[in-house]
Amino acid sequence: METLEQHQSLIDGTVAYMNIMPLPDYINEVPSEDLPKYLFSAIQDIKDYFPGIELTPRMVYLQLDYKLEAEEEGFGVLKRHNVEDYTVKDVKVVFNHERLSPSLLAIIDGILAEERKTSLGRTGRLI
Repeated sequence: METLEQHQSLIDGTVAYMNIMPLPDYINEVPSEDLPKYLFSAIQDIKDYFPGIELTPRMVYLQLDYKLEAEEEGFGVLKRHNVEDYTVKDVKVVFNHERLSPSLLAIIDGILAEERKTSLGRTGRLI
């Protein structure tokens, strides 16, 4: 089981990254003493799907932003409960149930594509 302390340098780097970014209000409302826990949760979300990927502060921030924005808009609970669509007063919302930020997934796709290009495995036989 991973702990907050194991990811402390990544959490510190993400906090430093956030200090130079313009942040939405919903992120600024997270109490500073709770921010490491939210960042750890974002790290765990990513590691659930991509355990071997080396994370950067930007990647962790994008996932944090995605999660907190969903909670702010009220969609987080609906998505966690696998609600597929939601209609209120003739306005319909259809969810894709992606747990990871689309921006984060684009970065990871680029990393994985680059790794596939550089890892040209060859097999041979000794005679």
